[in-house]
Amino acid sequence: VHGTDGELRGTLKLGAKKKKKKKINEDAASPQFRRKQLDSDLTQAIENIDMSMSAINMDSIIWSRNWHKVATSCPSIPQSYYDAQTAKVQKSDDLKKYFMGCTGGGIVWLRTGSARGNSDIAVFIDHVLPQITKPFILVSSDGDNSIPSQVKNAKALLESQMLTKWYTQNCDGCVKGSPGYHDKLRPIP
Repeated sequence: VHGTDGELRGTLKLGAKKKKKKKINEDAASPQFRRKQLDSDLTQAIENIDMSMSAINMDSIIWSRNWHKVATSCPSIPQSYYDAQTAKVQKSDDLKKYFMGCTGGGIVWLRTGSARGNSDIAVFIDHVLPQITKPFILVSSDGDNSIPSQVKNAKALLESQMLTKWYTQNCDGCVKGSPGYHDKLRPIP
């Protein structure tokens, strides 16, 4: 060993750093590391959603009706729509009127509803979706219908270029390989 004691310590530290770096690289291949990275990536993706999560306080987030507070693209929707009973299906003329100024480009909330085959989402698909001109994110909650299997014309919505993601409760198409699976669907509590 040549050099001063300080040089020797520096060389030993450098060797230790190389071993540490190698250990980290080995860990990167482990299932635990990949799972941790996937969880981190998923968390980051959720945080990056163009949702105005500040509109929801922690006391009300797990409540199916309060998801409407993330809606950003339709300020013309009256509070009475959000306050309506779960089973109430809006008339197509009312929904068209509510969404008239909504051209997309933000977040739209719709009631999932409990009426089989007929829901605000189905009315939206048939009467409002054709008017949307900018990509949007859909959040649906407040009801018992399974998404997408119990929504009439859900396939048309999922295949629309204007829909970027659909966050929903009761998602039966969110698991890869399940009937009705679509990569635009994401579950919410």
